[in-house]
Parts: sequence; structure tokens; C-alpha cells
Amino acid sequence: MLSEGLVPNVVTYSSLIYGLCITGEIRRAEEVLQQMSSRGHPPNVVTYSILINGLCKNGETEKAEKLLCYMVSRGLKPNVVTYNSLVDGFCKKRLLDKAVEMLHCMVSKGVKPNVVTYNVVMNALCKEAKIEKAEELLYDMISHGIDPDIRSYNTLMHGYSKLGCWKDTLRIFKDMIDRGFQPYVVTYGSMMYSVCKQGQTKEGEKLLDLMVKGGIKPDKVSYQILLLGHATDGTLDDVMSVLDRMQVDHIAAPDYETYTYLIKALAKNKRVNEAICVLKRMKLDGVKPDIATWSPIPKLLLEMERVDDARDIMDKMTSGETND
Repeated sequence: MLSEGLVPNVVTYSSLIYGLCITGEIRRAEEVLQQMSSRGHPPNVVTYSILINGLCKNGETEKAEKLLCYMVSRGLKPNVVTYNSLVDGFCKKRLLDKAVEMLHCMVSKGVKPNVVTYNVVMNALCKEAKIEKAEELLYDMISHGIDPDIRSYNTLMHGYSKLGCWKDTLRIFKDMIDRGFQPYVVTYGSMMYSVCKQGQTKEGEKLLDLMVKGGIKPDKVSYQILLLGHATDGTLDDVMSVLDRMQVDHIAAPDYETYTYLIKALAKNKRVNEAICVLKRMKLDGVKPDIATWSPIPKLLLEMERVDDARDIMDKMTSGETND
């Protein structure tokens, strides 16, 4: 460009630095930054922010922080993009204290963090099981007039769920709804899975009711989650009640997959009598079982030394008998 008499400007240099960072040529990008001032084109906030982001993505957060300080010493004010790069960089290196410190530094410097800034730090804190600290940031965000998004809440719910804190998971979920967010069916499903996994299947049923009340039609997976919960710690009546409810919703009526899934879950939990009852219902509902469906039952019966019962089930299923 220079050999052809064309003079680059700040935009040209910034674009070049961006391209070099994208291709991983960070040292070359640093050289270009140094050349800019000597050629009468001092870098601006955008230029510095691009290189700071490149350094952070390259894991060089210490160098990026020094560049931030140098940028400020030159009279330039970092913006939210500049700080977000550093916050993200610190989080990826698990330097969470530094990330939180940078977040507070932004505020003290008059730069308003956005929801992305908070979400990045909250996600990193949750990964380190520091859920309460992450929740503090949620309310800190709100107090600063920044609206959380559904990802903010999902991050906290997932964090509490991993720790088995189902009551806290539900509390955050209800707070999310109270603030006007409409969860997707997948969000409800995740919540139901979380509480059912903790042996709180009745709470899972309440969530299903809440979903329907909110105008969201449950899918097959929603019901299967409840069935899995009841297969572990519920009664046969609980299982049949969910199957009855599925019959009402024709889109999610119990099918081969649902029955097979349920019978396997019951057998896994050593609940052979309940599994046999569900197999009978499956046939009465006109859903044809195959060997993948019924084979866990005789296997479990043999483990329980109920040889005659195991033989009886196998004879009936292999002969195509559909009743009894």
C-alpha cells in the first residue's frame, strides 16, 4: 500500500490488526500497533480493544491488562467491549477474583456493564460451584438497572441443579417467571428433570401444571421425565396417573418409546411387579412390545430366582399372547 503511494489510516490499521488476531498472528498485530504512532496514526479505543481481545483469546490476559493500563495512560477511555474481553479472558483462565474485580472496576470508571458481562462471570462462577456469589451478581445487575435475560436465570438454575439444590433451583425459576420471562418447554423440561432427579417428582408434576397454565403444551419428554421419577420413587398409581394424563393429550399419548423407556426404568429399580403391570397396560392400549421392551422383566425375575414367572413371561411374549 505504501509503495503505491496509498496512505493507511486508523481504520485500515485496525482492520489489519483484527485480521492478524483472527489468524492467531498476535505478535505481528502488536508490531502493527507500535508502527501506527510512529507513522502519525495513533491507535484509538477500537484499535486497542481489538488487540486486547486478541490477547485474551490467546490466553495472554496479563499482557492484555497491561495494554489496557497503557491505553488509559494515553488518555483513552476503555468501553464496555474492551472490558468484556478482559472479563471473558479472566473467566476462561479461571481467574474469577480478577474477573469480578474487573467488573467492579468498570462501574467505578463510569462504564456500564451489559448483560453479557454479567452472564460471562455468572457462568464461570457456577462452573466453580460458587452459585451464591453468582446469584449476588444477578441482583447486583438488577440494582444497576441492567435487565437480566433468560440465559442469566438458566445459568443459575443449572448451577443449583448440579449441586442438588432443587429448592433454590425452583426459587430462581419462579423469580424468572415473576419478572415476566416465559420459559420454553425445554426450560421446563430441564427444571422437571432437576427436581425429579432429587426425588421430588411431585414438584415435577407441579411444574407440568404450571407449564399448562402458562399456555405451553408439554411434549413427550416432559412426561417421560415424570415417569422416570415415579419409576424410581413413586407408586404404581403415580405411574398410571401420568400415563392417563398422556392419553388425554393425544400429541403425547404413550407410545412404544415411552412404554419401553418406562419398563426399563422400573426394571432397573428392581420394581418387577410394576413393570409387569405397565407391560399389560401397553398391550391393552394397542401398543405392540418387542423383545427390547419386555426382555428386562424376565431377566430381573431370574435375578430374583423367580424362574417360573420368568418362563411364563417369556412364553407369553414369544407366543404373541396379548392378554393376562
